[in-house]
Amino acid sequence: MGHTKKHRGEININFNIEITDKDEIETFYSLLVLGCITAIREDLLTWDQVEERLFSPNTLTKIEELNLHSTLIEITNQGIMELNLLQRLNAIEYEKSMDEIENLLKTFIKEQK
Repeated sequence: MGHTKKHRGEININFNIEITDKDEIETFYSLLVLGCITAIREDLLTWDQVEERLFSPNTLTKIEELNLHSTLIEITNQGIMELNLLQRLNAIEYEKSMDEIENLLKTFIKEQK
């Protein structure tokens, strides 16, 4: 499945999941994002930790290359561009945006069944 490499006191883990069906990829990614939102809200992860893991420009490029559903591209782009800033500047707008993303993801996942 994955393997671990040690390099200069660091541990790097490569974890590969092979999913070839586009609908399954979209569902899997949706669940990852929903889990990250929950982790932020439950103070299990910081916004910066989630951004490192999921809302990176690299992730956005990958999901665009895979031509995933526009909702997922929009959510990822919004996550990268807006949520971190909103969290620091405007708590009410931040919570509204998190609620909106959470509801979009739940609707999207339900429609994928």
